[in-house]
Amino acid sequence: MLKIQDLRTKSEKELLQMISELKGKLLALRFENAIGQLTEIHLIKQTKRDIARVFTVLKQMQAGDSKEVKKAAPKAAPKKVEAKTKASTTANTTDITKMTVAQLRDMAKAKDVKGYSTMKKDELISALGEAK
Repeated sequence: MLKIQDLRTKSEKELLQMISELKGKLLALRFENAIGQLTEIHLIKQTKRDIARVFTVLKQMQAGDSKEVKKAAPKAAPKKVEAKTKASTTANTTDITKMTVAQLRDMAKAKDVKGYSTMKKDELISALGEAK
């Protein structure tokens, strides 16, 4: 495991070389894991973290700040759209013939159609057409 303090003393060229070495090590560890020879699987995670540490220090050096990398401003939260009721959405925007029997029964129940629970799809469609 690499220490941040040790990485900050190195030059950018040394850090870039270290990244390539760590990536090669990670490739070898993944290969060993794939063929079942790796017994210390935790080394994969540790190597990934080491690569991230080196990239962080390198980015800090390039930014000119040795302690913190400035983060981008947070994105604005997306506006919430009010949810429409299921019955009004399905009745207004979809073709009634493409709806499922369960959806048709829900609509029939909302419109107080009698005997909707035993009707077949075509009967429900005709009953809902009359109920308008």
